[in-house]
Amino acid sequence: MGFLDIFKSSYNKSKKIRDISKRLDQASQPTLDARKMMSQSSKKEEILDELFEVCREDKQLSKILEKHNASRKDLFKIYRVLISHGGGKWINGHYVAASVFAFAGTLDYCLSKELNSRENVLGMSFRMIEYFENGEVGFPKD
Repeated sequence: MGFLDIFKSSYNKSKKIRDISKRLDQASQPTLDARKMMSQSSKKEEILDELFEVCREDKQLSKILEKHNASRKDLFKIYRVLISHGGGKWINGHYVAASVFAFAGTLDYCLSKELNSRENVLGMSFRMIEYFENGEVGFPKD
């Protein structure tokens, strides 16, 4: 794969992630309308499936998924944790709760965390927010 192919692939993935992020953000807006809430929930699940398919289609990301033997359930859990702990926001052009799945480093970091305590959940969430606030690249360190 030549440089132009890699660039094109990266650009297309970024475009998909941006579109998915916008739709996830819209589907996550609070509402008091019960019908709209149910519709948003199923729409959000469909959009998350698209996001996870992007992970499976990407060579680097699929290797990370294999390394951690990650399931759809694991990815949903990370998303829910991030949304519940401040990651449902835009930072420097990234919707944090979706962007963590777009990069090998952040995906590996999140999948390597045991989310079995409040301390671990908060630590992962805050670290990912900090990662995007600081414009970091690569594999995050604690």
